[in-house]
Amino acid sequence: MENITKDESNKILNSSEIENFTKKHRKKGVLNLLKSPKNDKNMGIELISNVSDEEKLEYQNAEDEQKIIEAYNMKHLDELRHKILSEEKQIANVQKGRVKIKMDEKNSIFYITLPVNKFSIILEKDEYKVYANKSKSYIIADQPNLRVMYRKFYVYIEKHQDTYFVVTNQNIQFSEKTNGLTKEKDVISFYATNLSEVILENEILKLKYNDVYENALLKDNRTLLISEEKGKVYLPYLEQDLREDLKTFSDLSVSEIIEKRYVNPLRMYKNSMVARFREAYNLMYNKENKSFKDSVLLGLELMFEFNLHPAIISACRNLQELDIYLDCLDDNELDKFSCFKIIYKAMPVITRNNKKLELQN
Repeated sequence: MENITKDESNKILNSSEIENFTKKHRKKGVLNLLKSPKNDKNMGIELISNVSDEEKLEYQNAEDEQKIIEAYNMKHLDELRHKILSEEKQIANVQKGRVKIKMDEKNSIFYITLPVNKFSIILEKDEYKVYANKSKSYIIADQPNLRVMYRKFYVYIEKHQDTYFVVTNQNIQFSEKTNGLTKEKDVISFYATNLSEVILENEILKLKYNDVYENALLKDNRTLLISEEKGKVYLPYLEQDLREDLKTFSDLSVSEIIEKRYVNPLRMYKNSMVARFREAYNLMYNKENKSFKDSVLLGLELMFEFNLHPAIISACRNLQELDIYLDCLDDNELDKFSCFKIIYKAMPVITRNNKKLELQN
């Protein structure tokens, strides 16, 4: 046996004392965790609470730390999980109001009442995340259907796989990706595919779509669609135009840029003479960077081109495309115009014969 000096013996004893102290007080450390609940200051979630004296005694009689933890987990796991979920859903105060939450498990509807009129709803695979007033905290709604209420307004979202059915009595900014639109008094309902976010700002609901859908829109559109059915004119554009617009309007999605820049109300062209002047002036002055005088002269020249729909001037990217179209128009050879395709969708006309057939049927 090796000789041990007095100093080395003291070191061994000290080390042994430390180890014994650690073992002795390790249980106390766990018991202190049980006695003193740990609070998350951000969320206000009480992780552990209401431990009775009998439970503490039972834990003290346990043989080791592992048994203490296992005994605690077996008795309180469900209660703890329920408490955490409940507190996560009931996020503290929003400004001076308070969020109210109700769950209808029978009909799978999660109800949220907000004290503010600014919020966003993130639509995920198995749940919704509701942010109030641009807060970093959010409410998790783990039901397939969600109803958010604020003052006298509401938004109801019902999930059907990748498609959502939305009902609201709030003003809404639509895009072309909504379908099945119906309106009865102040209530609007529609279907939307690949919807990723619903935002309420400035008393208007806005819809955002996931990246897969948005990226699919980043492609050339070489069709001018003049639709009387929808009361809109859809202008052609190139992918490079959209990418440039994304840099300029960084806060907008691709679909929002298309709606903002390349969709015009048909009523813009109702007074065709004025519209032809305006669009010809815009083509020369803004697209071709020509002088004010040249822009006005072209506007005056095209004002009386009665066979020219003013939306075609809007659709032309430059003066060359317009010249090609006018040449084809003069030669009565519009089928040779290939810069973009032109589609007219007129309102259906009911004739007397059609009315007689309807009456007979």
